[in-house]
Amino acid sequence: MRGIYYFWPRLLLRASKKYRSILHTFVFLSAGFGYCILLGSYAYSRHHQLARSRNINTTNSSTQNGAMQNTGSKTQKATISFKSGKVIQLVNNEPEDDGYDLEDLESELEGRRHRVWEVCVARGLNTEGKPNAWEFFIDPTHSLIWCNIFKAASSTWLYNFNLLGGYKEKYLRQSKKNPLVLARSNFPRPTIKQLQEALPKSLSFLIVREPFERLLSAYRNKIEGLPHRFYRKMGREIVAKYRKSNSPPNVINPTPTGPTFSEFVNYITDTAGSYKVTKFDEHWAPYYSFCTPCQVNFTVIAKLETLTRDQEYIIRRAGLENILKLSRHKDRPKMILNKARDGKNTNDLTRRYYGQLSKKQLKKLHYIYGLDFEMFGYNVTKYYEIVKEDT
Repeated sequence: MRGIYYFWPRLLLRASKKYRSILHTFVFLSAGFGYCILLGSYAYSRHHQLARSRNINTTNSSTQNGAMQNTGSKTQKATISFKSGKVIQLVNNEPEDDGYDLEDLESELEGRRHRVWEVCVARGLNTEGKPNAWEFFIDPTHSLIWCNIFKAASSTWLYNFNLLGGYKEKYLRQSKKNPLVLARSNFPRPTIKQLQEALPKSLSFLIVREPFERLLSAYRNKIEGLPHRFYRKMGREIVAKYRKSNSPPNVINPTPTGPTFSEFVNYITDTAGSYKVTKFDEHWAPYYSFCTPCQVNFTVIAKLETLTRDQEYIIRRAGLENILKLSRHKDRPKMILNKARDGKNTNDLTRRYYGQLSKKQLKKLHYIYGLDFEMFGYNVTKYYEIVKEDT
């Protein structure tokens, strides 16, 4: 073996200057040729392994499809994956109501955008005002923009943006800091110019929910019983102004420490037309003024009612599956829609609380939030069937 190692050096030393360059070239070409053979062999082997894997998956998929057809199972739907700007459809083995058709989804999302724009044009809102940049989160690293509507999956997406900002899940679970404060430390409130510059090169979205359900959620979470110190002063002012000494007892809370829902609605409708109030509280501000969709052409208008599907689309299209785990969001919208945090049924709560209102109160409330109902395709009719007749 030792002789082999010294063969080429001895040969080169003995060779004349005339042949040394030729020998060098021959040595390098031999080494390069051998390396190419090794690479080709590896690629050929890898190709056969992948082909075999595909054949196995195809066979298993055919077997599963056949079994599903024989047992009368639901038709499979396709989920989506976005890579390098291209859309790839992936077979989903979950039941039909967990899957969706990509073409149908994009058609629906485009319909939502078109509806918003039609209302903006019809109401003349597309030519006036500037975007309310104050409420937007801009993540330039991931080309993502979100308008945070409180009481519409805001906790979920504040958590998501904190993950995008670099915080670890363990830290977020243990931290007692306000998630909004944490998120703003990485994504400060932008200027109008910064928002307008970021929009063309980003995926922008907002999440809406049925406006009156959101209003009730805000009341129960922030005003009823005055659980939050920040809202106690407001609550006491509402009681002092709107509660009469001979008011009938509240059927939901016979001894309320804060405003009743009817008193809260009176406060909303009265202050809406007051010159002293320049804007609503963030937890019940109308969508059209809070996120200004007539000035911002959002890429995706998501809804709480279809949040699992809509945010999966957002996460995949933004290529964030490795950071924002999709499994974390499964079934949460169903829980949010059907039950409040205290476990009570949303439909029952809607009937009980809005049943306290008169038709006159509802009309005033509808005047404030009517554009949200119209823009985002919600129906207000059921509330007129719930409220009391005017006396």
